[in-house]
Amino acid sequence: MTLLVCSKCNASFEDAACCPHCGPEEAALTELGRQLAAALGSDYQVVRLLGRGGFAEVYEVLDVQLQRRLAIKVLRPDIAWSSGMLARFKQEARAIARLNHPHTVPIHFVGEGDDLAFYAMPFIEGSSLSELLRAEGALSPDRAVALAAPILEALGHAHQHGIVHRDIKPDNIMIEAESGRPLLVDFGIAKQMGDGPSHHTQAGFVVGTPLYMSPEQALGQTNIDARADIYAMGAMLFQMLTGAPPFEGTTSQEIVGKHLSEPVPVPITCNARIPVALSDVILKAMAKRPDDRYESAAAMLDAIREGDRAPGAGQITAARLVSHLTAETPTVQLSADELAAVREHRRLVAGRKGWKRWGIAAGIVAVIGGAAWGVAQMSGPLPVLWLANRMAEPIQVRVPGSPVYMIPAGDSVKLELPRSNATVDWWAVRPTDADGHIMGDSIGGRLVEPSPSGELHRAITPKSADGYIVPVIANHTGRTLAVRMIGPAGTQCEGCTIAADDAPQVLGYYAAASLTGVELEDSSGRTAHYALSPNSADPLSGRLLLDVTRSDFPQPRPASRTAVSPLPTIAVETTYVPLVPVDSAPTAHDSAAADSARKAQQKKKDPRANDPLRGIFPNHQ
Repeated sequence: MTLLVCSKCNASFEDAACCPHCGPEEAALTELGRQLAAALGSDYQVVRLLGRGGFAEVYEVLDVQLQRRLAIKVLRPDIAWSSGMLARFKQEARAIARLNHPHTVPIHFVGEGDDLAFYAMPFIEGSSLSELLRAEGALSPDRAVALAAPILEALGHAHQHGIVHRDIKPDNIMIEAESGRPLLVDFGIAKQMGDGPSHHTQAGFVVGTPLYMSPEQALGQTNIDARADIYAMGAMLFQMLTGAPPFEGTTSQEIVGKHLSEPVPVPITCNARIPVALSDVILKAMAKRPDDRYESAAAMLDAIREGDRAPGAGQITAARLVSHLTAETPTVQLSADELAAVREHRRLVAGRKGWKRWGIAAGIVAVIGGAAWGVAQMSGPLPVLWLANRMAEPIQVRVPGSPVYMIPAGDSVKLELPRSNATVDWWAVRPTDADGHIMGDSIGGRLVEPSPSGELHRAITPKSADGYIVPVIANHTGRTLAVRMIGPAGTQCEGCTIAADDAPQVLGYYAAASLTGVELEDSSGRTAHYALSPNSADPLSGRLLLDVTRSDFPQPRPASRTAVSPLPTIAVETTYVPLVPVDSAPTAHDSAAADSARKAQQKKKDPRANDPLRGIFPNHQ
C-alpha cells in the first residue's frame, strides 16, 4: 500500500494511479517525483510513486522511445548524502549491473542530475514475499523450497561476483505475477567482498533489517561476507515455514539482542509439518558463528535438496520429534550469558524426556480436534485490519486481548478485529540519544471501528498525531552537540545530545504549537539557533531536516584595540638639554646636544614617544 500526494491539490490518497479529486490528468507525484522527471528529461515519463523507504523512493517510469516500463530508485535528497556515499552508491549499482541471472533484476543505467542520484530497473508486475506471507501465513514445505531455491541460486551468483546483499528479507523477494518466478531485488546496501572495511560503511555502522540480521552485522563488524546472507536466508526460510520470524520484539534493540544471545527456536516445534532435514538446514544456516554455517549458498541449497531426497524426509513421527527436541548438540553461543540461556533451554527440554509417544500423538490429535471444533463454531472469518505506519518513526499498536505489535516506518501489519466495537490503540516509539535520554513528546491515539467487517485499510499519519513535527539533525561538525528544543513555554529535551554522525538523527515528535526552534551548543560553548516552521516539514512524515555544519556556529571575534587592558603607568625620567645660541659655531658636542633637545621637543608633542614598550609593540597606542 502506497501513500501518494497529488501534485495539484496536495491531497493524500492510497493505492491509486491518480488523484480522486483532480482526475487522471494530474499525475500522483511527490515533489521528488517532479524533480526526477526534470532530471530524466523528455525521453522518460514519470508515472507514479511505487514505494517509499527510509533512504529512497521508487517510481514507475515509462521509457517513451522504447515503450518499456521501468522502476527507478532515487535517493532521497532530504538526507545528507556525502560525496563519498554517492560515489559508493553509483559504484555498487555498476557492480550489480554486472549480474546476469534469471532470478535477479538487472540495472539498465545509473544516472544523476538535478542534485539526484538514481538507477533504473525493469518494472516487475507482481507482489513481494512479505505480502504473500501476510495473506497466506505459513507456506507448505514444498512451496517454501520452490521459492527459496532460486533465491539461493541468485545469491550464489552474486557471491561469485564478489557481492554480498546484506539485506535478505521477504520485502526484497518479488514474485512475478505472470510466471510466479521469485526475484531477488534491492541490492541497495550491498557490499563488494575483498574491499577494505571503509569501502561502504564507517566502522561500527550497522546496516540491515533486525528481524533477519546476522550477529556479526548486529555487532557492526566490517568484515561481513557471504555467510551473513546465509544467516538471513535461514531466518527468512524459518518465517516462510512457520509464519513468523525466529526472533521478535517491540524494539530493534530487543530483536538484535535475541539474535546475539538466544538459541534459535527449533522450527519443527513451531510447525510439525516441517521435515526434520529442512529444520536442520535452518538451524545450521542460523548458527551464531559464521564458521559454523554453510560456507556458500550452493552448499545450503545442496543440503535442502539432499533432505528432500532422503527416505521419509517429509514424515514427522513422535519418536523423531522427541529425538530432535532432546538433541544434545547445542547452538554455539557468544558469551557466558548466552551459554546460561542454552543451559536453561536444555533444562526445559529435559523435562520433555518423560513424554510417551502416545502422549504426543494424543496431544496432536487433541490440538487438531480443538481447532476443528473452534472453526466449526465460527460463523465466518473475523474482520481484518491492514494498518499502515506513515509516521517518521516506528509505532506500536495493540488490539485489546492481543499482543503488542511494532510497525516500522513505512510498513504495515495485519490485525484481526472483534466483530463489534473494535478499538486499536497506537503510540509512537520515542527515540533516545547516546546517553539514553528519551527525546520528544509521547504521542498516540485510538482507532475505533464500531461494526467492522471484511478487510479494512487504515493508516497512521502525522494528521493522526494532530500536527506534530519531527526535527531531524544531520550533524556534519564532527563534534557531539548538546540540543535544546525552544518553545513558548520554555525549553525541552535538556541534557540531550546529538552524536558526531553525518547520518540523520531523529529528535522525536513535538507539537507544532509548542516548538519554535532548536538551539545547539558545541563543547566550546558556542551556540547555533534554527527556527522551525511546520510549513517546512514533509507533509507525509512530518520530518524537518536540518543540516548542521561548523560554519553555523559563530567564530570568536579577534580582540579589538579598544578592548586591550590599559598598560600600567611607568615613570620615565626626562632630561632637558639647554638650547645652543644661534650665533655660536656648532661643535660636535653642540650638535649632539641639539639632537637631544630636538628629540625632547618631539616627546612633548607626541606622548607615545615616552612609552618604553613602543619598540616592542610598534602599533601600541
